[in-house]
Amino acid sequence: MGKKVKSIAAPKEKGPLTPELLGKYVKAKRTQSGLRLEDAALICGVAKETLS
Repeated sequence: MGKKVKSIAAPKEKGPLTPELLGKYVKAKRTQSGLRLEDAALICGVAKETLS
């Protein structure tokens, strides 16, 4: 059995969408969906390193 994914909340930050803020939103949505980084990358058709 794989490692359990801990869900995190979406960021509450306001303002322009920076690469860092976009990454936080993607991570929050991924963890809320219960997906590991490897699984999300596979679904998106990109390498794990690209998604991280």
